[in-house]
Amino acid sequence: MEIKAALKLNRNQAGLFFSAITLIALSSLACRLVSSIPEKTAPAPTSILTPPLPSITRVHRPTPTSPPQITSTISNQSVAQTSSCSNLTFRILPPIEFEKDLFEHHARGTFLILHLEAINQTNQMVQIFREDYHLNYSLNAQLLDVTPQAEATNYLYIRRGESFYQDKITAQSIWHSYIAFDVQPELENWHLIISPGSKYQWNDCEYVVSLSDN
Repeated sequence: MEIKAALKLNRNQAGLFFSAITLIALSSLACRLVSSIPEKTAPAPTSILTPPLPSITRVHRPTPTSPPQITSTISNQSVAQTSSCSNLTFRILPPIEFEKDLFEHHARGTFLILHLEAINQTNQMVQIFREDYHLNYSLNAQLLDVTPQAEATNYLYIRRGESFYQDKITAQSIWHSYIAFDVQPELENWHLIISPGSKYQWNDCEYVVSLSDN
């Protein structure tokens, strides 16, 4: 019985010994396999090519051209002025122009184009309307009265700028506007009458600008 027990113990110890040897061998083999696997290396960073910045060319805007000059003008005339307006003056700037057509606007006679300047030296705004302008002239011994031709005057405002002829003339300011009248080419002894605010009887001021030969 003792011999059988001893043999059984030796067998168990032998089994444990072989198991330990097997584990050691497997561990060694696993280590060799792991060491034999090549390490993954991170890919080398690729350089990012940035496109070159476009060259900037400075573009100079062309200077706006002024509208075509009208050749039919009066330059050898002098202007006489009378006024009942206090510290409010008007004058016609040269040249005085005549034109049969203004774009799609056609005169029955011819367009008389005036470049008007107002100087308001008062401390109040002055309102002026279309009905505040009157052009009186003689034709065949008859006295005629006309007001600005609205469509042609609007066209001059669009093309030439300045202020609109129906406008507020602010206090202590200089104001400019273009006005067109449809008149007969043979007009004589004409004068421009300006009565700011007369449409609503705001003022009793009247300014008269007349044209006389030198």
